[in-house]
Amino acid sequence: MVISRDRIFLSISYGRANRSLIAVYRNPMSEPAHKMIKIKNGETLPLWFLDEINYLGRIDFPPMAEGIAMIGSRFAVLSESGASKYQFGSKGSLDRILYLDVSIFK
Repeated sequence: MVISRDRIFLSISYGRANRSLIAVYRNPMSEPAHKMIKIKNGETLPLWFLDEINYLGRIDFPPMAEGIAMIGSRFAVLSESGASKYQFGSKGSLDRILYLDVSIFK
């Protein structure tokens, strides 16, 4: 997961035999909380939902997208499929860090 000032990115992986995706949402945390919840110790915390209202789109990605990070203005994705253990028997292993342009998601 990556949380930036205006967007939230979730890396979703379905194993070696299936494509991954990066789900992109508008960051709702500058708005009032969607709900307040009480946790076990009695403290009340704000809760925001990542739902169809905040959904901006998705990025299709090779299997096993795992590590994601914002490095400056660049969005980096590291795929676990590049590890020696997983390079064979998967659909399109990737042994590089890719930098993606995510400026289209506004």
